Amino acid sequence: MIDLFFSAAPWLAHLKRRLFPIIVTTLLLLVTNAPPTFAQNNPFDWFQNLFAPQPQPMPRHAPRKPHHLDTRSIETPKPRPVHPRPIATAPSPPKPSVPVRYRVAVVGDGLGQALAQGLAEALADRPDIAILRKTRDSTGLVREDFYNWQQAAQDLLTASELETKDGAASQKIDYAVILIGSNDRQSLSEDDKTYDLLSEPWQEAYGRRIESMAEAFHAHHVPLLWVGLPIVKSDKLAVDFSAFNTLYEDMAGKAGAIFVDVWEAFADEKGDYRAFGPGIDGQITRLRTSEGLYFTEAGARKLAHFVEGEIRRAYEEKTNPAAAPTNEAPSVEPPQTITGEPSDASSGTPAPNGLAPNAALPAPPPAKPAIGPLQSLTGPVLSHGGLLAQPDTKPVVSGNSAEQFLIKGRIDAEPTPKPGQASDFSWPRQ
Repeated sequence: MIDLFFSAAPWLAHLKRRLFPIIVTTLLLLVTNAPPTFAQNNPFDWFQNLFAPQPQPMPRHAPRKPHHLDTRSIETPKPRPVHPRPIATAPSPPKPSVPVRYRVAVVGDGLGQALAQGLAEALADRPDIAILRKTRDSTGLVREDFYNWQQAAQDLLTASELETKDGAASQKIDYAVILIGSNDRQSLSEDDKTYDLLSEPWQEAYGRRIESMAEAFHAHHVPLLWVGLPIVKSDKLAVDFSAFNTLYEDMAGKAGAIFVDVWEAFADEKGDYRAFGPGIDGQITRLRTSEGLYFTEAGARKLAHFVEGEIRRAYEEKTNPAAAPTNEAPSVEPPQTITGEPSDASSGTPAPNGLAPNAALPAPPPAKPAIGPLQSLTGPVLSHGGLLAQPDTKPVVSGNSAEQFLIKGRIDAEPTPKPGQASDFSWPRQ
């Protein structure tokens, strides 16, 4: 049929010869470039796709090679110097270097460390008084196999008497403070025997160690101040610590040591433990840590408040012998106990101006108590002598029965009821 169509005219036959190779070539290209599913589709779809735009394949690029920057030839720009404007302020005067004239050694456990920290802050106004922290955490007088405080005290006192090459005794101790015992709630071993906590043999052995340690400082002529354990949050620990304080006061006092009782200083008005309380400035603040045993910074400062007064007094006696009272024959002072109040020497009031060096100072006024007697603001008002009411001892004044019953309060003067009144309980009624 196609041949008849092209044979109708000579020019069509010529066109057939020209177009036939082109058509065959196009058909071959379409068949070779067809997708694999081309054979399963309609065979005449190729004619519909003949003039449809063909999708262009994505160009395949070669993987880019990482471009390494040669920084050797690049110079890093240097920052421009900034010159701040000078602030016109007066030069601060250099602090004078004050030589240390008095050394206080603080011995103990973790509570002793807090005391040393508080004393360093309390005596910051006296740079000539040095606080030597000779404490060791997690130690006590019971476990000598872990840390022997008896030997450590002897070594400390021996080193105190040794002088350096230039003649200055840098390790010399003039005063000693001990706060220890928070880790001693355990059995004690001595002479291959083990004693239970706070048993009678335990207390005897523990007391000997307290007395031996206090006598070591007394033998080297170093005044000793033994601070008792404070009240704690745990009731069981508080009972044991109270027994420890009794041993400290009794045994350390035999060697002339001063015992400082700080128990009530950190308790409330009922004698119970409290974590908050008045600080050194009188403001209510947190004094104890969360576990109820150790001190905060404010609590350590308050703890040192009950010790610094005695240290200042001893310092003044040593540095100013003329101001200290003189005795004809020196004698060992009896043991003392300080209960929660610092010494009067902590005030540090200077002598009035205009007095001669050897002039006798006026007698100091009587010591004023820190607080007065406690008075209840909500309790009932008591009469003189503490009685709410006293019986009437006067003779009964004559009068009618109503006056005796209502005014004088006499039960035996009850008025006789009249018939018809509400107070008439006679029966039958008249």
